[in-house]
Amino acid sequence: MGLGPNPLLLSQEDVGKLEEPRAYRGHRNFQTVKGVSFFGPNDEYVTSGSDCGHIFMWKKKSAGLVRVMKGDNDIVNQLESHPHIPLLATSGFENTIKLWAPSSKDITPLPPDFDEILDNNQRGREAHSQARLMQVTPDMDLIRHLLRLHRRQGWEAFGSREGRYDGDTDASDDDEEVGGGAPPGDADEEGILVDIEVTCQP
Repeated sequence: MGLGPNPLLLSQEDVGKLEEPRAYRGHRNFQTVKGVSFFGPNDEYVTSGSDCGHIFMWKKKSAGLVRVMKGDNDIVNQLESHPHIPLLATSGFENTIKLWAPSSKDITPLPPDFDEILDNNQRGREAHSQARLMQVTPDMDLIRHLLRLHRRQGWEAFGSREGRYDGDTDASDDDEEVGGGAPPGDADEEGILVDIEVTCQP
């Protein structure tokens, strides 16, 4: 995995042999920046914090999730491993820093509520994606209003300068379609005015 220390020396054949990048999944990351760290004597694990307050640990080579630990009551956003010994420092919204070290030779199973944690994180990611989509998707009523306003202002200015327009600008817009009232050639096939620049000021 990866291009190695000097990607310029790779041949086309070598590029074709590269493995697909690993994807380490299960955690939730959208409220704050999360630290990611390698862990283990040979950096054989990848660790990350999560918005759910857990620390996630995956095997680096397989991307398989091997450990989920409760690290904070709110969010774990910082992790740092010791450079020489198997010790991991984490912090979150709480006013404490926690140190983690392996204390058993036995493999600790994933927590009993592991599936619920992953489901909650998945729902949280989906809800966040929907919320972001709603923030960037303008309301159609607002767009219609802005188009009507722009068209009115444009035609009023056009009529006063050129004397070509004597339409009633006070007519009700309740039944008016977007782009209605524009002269032929100034609207696209769906009746929506084109080349409109809208500036919103607070």
